[in-house]
Amino acid sequence: MALLRDFAKLIRTKNAGPFLLTVDIMFPDVETYRHVANSGVLSVELMARTFKVPAEVVKLFHYDPANAIKITIPRPVTSGSPEDTDLFGGQQFAPLVDVVVPDMPATLSNHSGAEKMSKPILRELVTDATAWKGPDLQNDTSWIYHLDAADIEDLEYACEHVKREELRWGEFTKEQFPLPRLSAKLADIDKQIRHGRGFVVIRGLPLNKYDNEQTRTLYWGLGAHLGQIISHNVKGDTMAPVTDLALKNDDPNRRNNTTNQILDPHTDLADVVMLLCIEKAKEGGISSLSSSVAIHNEILKHHPEYLEVLYDGFYHDYRGYGPSGDPNEVTETRIPVFEYNNGRVNCAFAKKIIETGAQKHGIPLTALQQAAIDYVHELAIREDMRIDMQLEPGDIQIINNYMTLHARTNYIDYDDGRKRYLLRMWVNLPDSMQLSPDFAKFVRRGIPAQEKTTETSVGAVV
Repeated sequence: MALLRDFAKLIRTKNAGPFLLTVDIMFPDVETYRHVANSGVLSVELMARTFKVPAEVVKLFHYDPANAIKITIPRPVTSGSPEDTDLFGGQQFAPLVDVVVPDMPATLSNHSGAEKMSKPILRELVTDATAWKGPDLQNDTSWIYHLDAADIEDLEYACEHVKREELRWGEFTKEQFPLPRLSAKLADIDKQIRHGRGFVVIRGLPLNKYDNEQTRTLYWGLGAHLGQIISHNVKGDTMAPVTDLALKNDDPNRRNNTTNQILDPHTDLADVVMLLCIEKAKEGGISSLSSSVAIHNEILKHHPEYLEVLYDGFYHDYRGYGPSGDPNEVTETRIPVFEYNNGRVNCAFAKKIIETGAQKHGIPLTALQQAAIDYVHELAIREDMRIDMQLEPGDIQIINNYMTLHARTNYIDYDDGRKRYLLRMWVNLPDSMQLSPDFAKFVRRGIPAQEKTTETSVGAVV
């Protein structure tokens, strides 16, 4: 262990007007700056204890261009008042010089500090439609798109068209599934997915009219109009059930969407995830969504010290569906939780996969890293951040993965054998400019097939 004075080239305090005090801590190079910032030592809580003020009045910022950390706190007394013994605020830094900081490692990780710090970090609040919170939508149902009789007629005509062409779902394109009337509504849905709240629900598909093959044909056709439907398991399935498959509990790589257990907030490996509800549960199975952009805002406001480690990213656990098929394989590089590209905040998050990825990689998460991902998870499930919905049979939920985290409560199926049953598809949008190339390489990959199989309507999830 070493002391802060051993790392910093400058530690100073000064007035920021008569009522505030500013602390400036500057470092000689990017590697030292990153090491101290990522250690989590210089936290809001430490500043609150040191200067004896409530944590909620402490403002802490990382200023990357200057390799500096800046803190603003209220002065104990007004500058120049009779009680003031430090007129210019220059004597308050002394307790910080002996703050204990972990030693720097002898070698750096796969990416140099300079490479990591070159990633732009958004340090301004986002105020557009993407940064919604649950209470904002309590009296707003504009995210629900109802299918009317003309829309249903359009879908059924397209379904008959592919039948005449002797095509099955999984085989035809949007051009082979014409939707002249519904296309305007789908264009507006595409706009909302890309530039609006990042999620919609299409309601009113009359499943009682269709058999399994027709249902899947209609569903595939809608997905094909959004973009390219990609594989989402190692068998190469492009449409597969989300239901309780009664798998063994002792498989550490088991995916929880194949159980009736709770699904923590996460994103998937495609631009869009679509879920068609065939049957809901007897109890539970509530779908919860939260805006990752609003989560980024909350982190910026309350814990900006977490941003750098979240932008640096983590090794993800492939859970056996990586390039080699090894159940202990992790990603070769860190995957950012957040990236800022083309004016957009993008997100890739799965807390469990990050934690098991660190275990399999053999390098434990630091206290700051663990605190950062815990806070993302905490924000995503908070009542004032999320929106809850019960998907009804015939509902199709469509989510932009890069701006929306999705979760699910546990559930109980019916005693008569009926099971909660949804069909999932992953879709990559055409002309998607939202992501940087490096970020897109991982998060748009789906789960490539590791062996050729004959796809069936069952499509068991691996």
